Amino acid sequence: MSLHKALVQWDGKSKDTIIEIYHRFYQGREFIAQLLKLSTDVTTQAGATWLLKHHLENNPRSKVNEKTFFMQLFAELQPQAKLHLLQCLPYVNISKAHKKPLEVCLKQALVDDSKDIRVWAYNGFNELALSHHEYRQQADAILVDALGQESASIKTRVRNIIKELSILERD
Repeated sequence: MSLHKALVQWDGKSKDTIIEIYHRFYQGREFIAQLLKLSTDVTTQAGATWLLKHHLENNPRSKVNEKTFFMQLFAELQPQAKLHLLQCLPYVNISKAHKKPLEVCLKQALVDDSKDIRVWAYNGFNELALSHHEYRQQADAILVDALGQESASIKTRVRNIIKELSILERD
């Protein structure tokens, strides 16, 4: 069975099944490229992006072709797939060439109806500022604004980001 077929057959809910799919297919040099390609297909994008996130979380030295990654990020994705890609940002090196497109994407995500997408967009701005210091002031302002206008659950995550920044600044 191919990775595509396995993702099409996945019910979109069973974590055990998607982890089983991961263990069946994650080896191989083309795994990340396959996942990025499958993330463009509406029938497989939620599973493909979940697998990408899972892979990067468990293999932080993995490389993502960021040009492809950002093209996927800007594509018309289902909310679940967009969330997964935002969750991948801590594992992606953000080059100078891609910082502006990422900023645009993150600004769009900050006004999304989904609280999960918004909270990960706040985290994404922080990741952008960690990679490119010229974004630090803008990211800090966005985080502070969130404390005044977002729901309690988002404020909690934003406070954690700010707390982590305070620790980083002391080191």
